[in-house]
Amino acid sequence: MRYRYGSITIATLTIILLSGCNPGPRDIDLGREECAHCRMTVADARFAAELVTKKGKIHVYDAVECMAAAVNAKDIPEEDINSMWVMRYDEPGTLIDA
Repeated sequence: MRYRYGSITIATLTIILLSGCNPGPRDIDLGREECAHCRMTVADARFAAELVTKKGKIHVYDAVECMAAAVNAKDIPEEDINSMWVMRYDEPGTLIDA
């Protein structure tokens, strides 16, 4: 009986912890990552953007226009998109929710 309650407790805690996770953006490795749309190297932080799926996969773009083109082309189904982020031009390195 003790093991049964322990398993239920662990399962409940896991569900609570995972449900609280909201995938968000991450730092972009400038000069090393390529745009998910046009395949150019992401070199200038002022123009970069990110799209985060509901599963937490991050797609990096070298420009907002590339992210918009990818969304319009339905490269990623709309129902799979969790959030989109753009770089603050006046604060490169700071992503803001688009």
